Amino acid sequence: MKIKKKFTFGILITLIGCVVVAQSYRVEIKSNSIRNVKRVSLTSVIGNDVNTPLIKDWTNGDFVVVEIITDKDLLALSRQLGSTMFADIWFCQNPNKAVRLNLPDVYTKSKSVNEWNLAFEKTGKVGKEIDKPIFKYEVVLLKKWNRDWEISDALKKDKKQVYYLKYDLKENPQDICISLAGGNITQGIKSNEIVIPAAEIENVLK
Repeated sequence: MKIKKKFTFGILITLIGCVVVAQSYRVEIKSNSIRNVKRVSLTSVIGNDVNTPLIKDWTNGDFVVVEIITDKDLLALSRQLGSTMFADIWFCQNPNKAVRLNLPDVYTKSKSVNEWNLAFEKTGKVGKEIDKPIFKYEVVLLKKWNRDWEISDALKKDKKQVYYLKYDLKENPQDICISLAGGNITQGIKSNEIVIPAAEIENVLK
């Protein structure tokens, strides 16, 4: 399956839902650290993705970056499968409510796993930055979402919910659940779920 760099948010989440069914490969993850990152410093985490509309036009303020340790090299595994890799993140207390909490990609060394694999697909070569196994990755949380953004019917968990939840993690920190997923049409990658406690989020956003 060809890996596309640019997806809409809706297509990304739909894809996550599709690949979770396969569950061919199980990945164990745990959080290693959490930190507050200013917008001006976000390039060091996500590289050129700072220019995507979600960052450039739709969000403001700081971001929360969670470093995750994995028991498998996600770059090598997803490259082997020709698959995508994304983060699924939600408020633990409201698992049935749709919320835009994060950038959907999983990052390492200032690029998403998908971007690294796209480069490999084009050149057939593994860059020197990633030629050794990598077990540390990062996901990026939005600190705040205050837009009235309507949820498409296909993405609704609660059919009565019209707009994505609004939130401000600095004013009202909450427990956040994270899992990673990826795969292709025939094989999937799925991690366990981890929880980032509200107290940790409150501490980094002080």
